[in-house]
Amino acid sequence: MELKLDAPWEDSIEVKNYKNKFEDLFSTIVASSESMKKNEFNYDVAAAAFMTDGSLTPEATTKML
Repeated sequence: MELKLDAPWEDSIEVKNYKNKFEDLFSTIVASSESMKKNEFNYDVAAAAFMTDGSLTPEATTKML
């Protein structure tokens, strides 16, 4: 809102639409969440290739050959 006391006929009100910005933000959050789900699977696969002592599992070594 802009008020001009010397020229009140030039007062103006601006209405902004935040709907598109919210939709863009929501889309970004959903895309990030989906990306994290995909990466979680990759991390689980990588973690399963190691034993508790830090060495590779026999299955992992045969898959590499």
